[in-house]
Amino acid sequence: MDPLYQDYLQMEDSRVIVPISDDSAHMPVYANYLISQKRIVKPVIETLVKEWPTEQK
Repeated sequence: MDPLYQDYLQMEDSRVIVPISDDSAHMPVYANYLISQKRIVKPVIETLVKEWPTEQK
C-alpha cells in the first residue's frame, strides 16, 4: 500500500459531486471472466449490480 495513502485520506476533501444528467453520457458496463472462475467472480458481479448507482440519490 502507498505510504501516503492514509495521509491523503485525512486531507480535506473539497470535491463537489456533479451528477451526470445527460442520458447519452452513460454507457453499459460488462464483466468478462473465465468460465472456470465463475464461482469466484459471480458474487462480485452480483454485488456490483446491487450497489451500482442507477440514479442520483
